[in-house]
Amino acid sequence: MTLVGRYSFVPNPCTTTPCLPGMALAVSVDGSSCFLAVDGELVCETRAWHGYLPRVDDVVRVTGARSERLDVFGNPYCIIEVDTILPVQ
Repeated sequence: MTLVGRYSFVPNPCTTTPCLPGMALAVSVDGSSCFLAVDGELVCETRAWHGYLPRVDDVVRVTGARSERLDVFGNPYCIIEVDTILPVQ
C-alpha cells in the first residue's frame, strides 16, 4: 500500500503494561496517524531511508504493508511496515 502524509513524531500507542510513554515516528493524514515500523518495531528515532532523511512536517510517500493493531486497552492503531519513504515534490 502507499500512504501520503506528513512525517511526524506522535505519542506512541500503549503496547506494554504499565504503559511506557514516548514518541514514535508516523505519517499523519487527515488527523490520524499510521506508525512507521521496521521488522515489526516502531521507529522512535530519526533515520535515513535509502539515503533520504525526512524532517518532521515533510510531506512523504510511504510504501509498505499496512495493518491494524490493538494497544493494551483495546484501542486500535495503524502500523505500516516500511519498504520506502520518499519526498513528495
